[in-house]
Amino acid sequence: MPLSAVVLILAWLWPNDERAIRKSLADLARAASIRAGESAIGKIANANKVIEFFTQDITMQIDGINLHVNDRNDLREAVLAARSQLQRMEVQFEEVHVTIEPGTRQALVYTIAVANIEGQTNTLARELKVQLQKPERHWLISKIESVVLGQ
Repeated sequence: MPLSAVVLILAWLWPNDERAIRKSLADLARAASIRAGESAIGKIANANKVIEFFTQDITMQIDGINLHVNDRNDLREAVLAARSQLQRMEVQFEEVHVTIEPGTRQALVYTIAVANIEGQTNTLARELKVQLQKPERHWLISKIESVVLGQ
C-alpha cells in the first residue's frame, strides 16, 4: 500500500482537532433536527443525544429567542420543550470558523446557526460564539452566546 494511502487512512481515522470540532457540530445539527413524524420516544432519545455534546456546566444565552441555560438540566428541559412543540426542524451550522487555543484543550468557534422550522427557509438565524473544551477524547461545548451580526 502506498504511503500516501496510509496517511489518508490515518487522517480519516484520527482527525485533527479542527476537523473533529466541525464534525461534532455537524453531528449536533443532525441530532438537534426534528424529522416529520418523529415519535415521542424518538424525541426524548434525540433530546438526550443533543445533551451529550455539552459539558455539565453549559451556559447559553441566545438573544431574540429568550433562551438562557445554566447547566445540562436546563438545556434538556429547553430541548424537550422545543421538540414537543415542533413537528419538523432542520438545523445547520454555516460559516464555521474554528480557533484552537495553542497549548490548551480549548477552542472558540464563530458560526451562524440556521434553523428551518416547519418547512420554512431560514426561519431562525443567529450568529453564535461557541466555546469548547476537550476534557478527554471529545470536544464538548461549554458556552454559547449570540453575537451581533457583522461584529
